[in-house]
Amino acid sequence: MTTKWTVPSLPATDNDQVLFLFDGLYSTASDATLLPSLQYGTSAAGGGSYWSLVTWYILGDTAFYTTPVKVSVGDSLKGILNMTVVSDTSYYYQASFANFNTTTFPLFLSPPLAFDVAEERVEASGVTGPSDYPSSQTVFSNINLHLLNDTNPPVQWNAHSDDENGVAVSIAADGAKNAAITFIYPEA
Repeated sequence: MTTKWTVPSLPATDNDQVLFLFDGLYSTASDATLLPSLQYGTSAAGGGSYWSLVTWYILGDTAFYTTPVKVSVGDSLKGILNMTVVSDTSYYYQASFANFNTTTFPLFLSPPLAFDVAEERVEASGVTGPSDYPSSQTVFSNINLHLLNDTNPPVQWNAHSDDENGVAVSIAADGAKNAAITFIYPEA
């Protein structure tokens, strides 16, 4: 799975909120998530009042992560999630950002995880109002999913807007090849 997006503007206010923008794969059977994320604020991985890249592997209530890498507004990002078959019983997963080597999270597993949910997401905690979000919107584009046999799985994206916080979601292009999803932040 790959997704492209651009680091958005900084929020106008800093109220110790934490924002995560990410593409990810989730295993409902194992309660496991693997994701490269862009974060604003301080999470369990660290960070601060700036945008940084952190790659996560979350298994149940336990989180493993890379050290945050600071990025700038306007930087182009490409989140990448890969799986390689090492042997009949061993699998290598990798989540990373292109051109940011220190964001790579390697994961060797046996047996494999059955990642059955792909998602593009904006998550927030500690938000007190619209100015705690970036201005305007974030477009996740060139979303591509490939199976091991290099085919595209059947995909229909579902939009779930956050009515409580005013974040709207729009699907501009559906499917597993060159999909696009826009997150529209509330106006301050």
